Amino acid sequence: MDVNAERRSVLAAFAASEAAILAAINALSETQLCERSIDGWSVKDHLAHLAQWHELRWLDLTRLAAGYESAVNSTPEQDETFNAMTVEWRAGLSWQQTLWDWQTSRGRVLDTLRALSAEELALVLRDDWPLRTGHEDEHAGYIRKWRDSIR
Repeated sequence: MDVNAERRSVLAAFAASEAAILAAINALSETQLCERSIDGWSVKDHLAHLAQWHELRWLDLTRLAAGYESAVNSTPEQDETFNAMTVEWRAGLSWQQTLWDWQTSRGRVLDTLRALSAEELALVLRDDWPLRTGHEDEHAGYIRKWRDSIR
């Protein structure tokens, strides 16, 4: 495996998913961003959810790079409970803080990914989690679908 090619591929995927999120939220008002009308979540909730998962992603990325096992071994039911809890934990945060949390947490993942040695990255890449994910693309799709429905 060419780990540097994998690194470039992952970085490109993260850049594309960021662009998809930013395009999906572009020109929405703060009221629209905070309105819980996407299956009970707001755009803000979606970004809060992504921020929380990026925080876990960063922790597991550093854990795997150190040669340890992933600590994120949850079931779909556990994920659903965790998602509901963490969205509610962050519900009182402003849109500006939520956007900052998302940008900062994903930036931490990307900075760490760029800094990993080839050997560390090879350890991380043994597991699809935490780098090979379409999580942001999935949420960008939810937001786009909702946005298209309100036009």
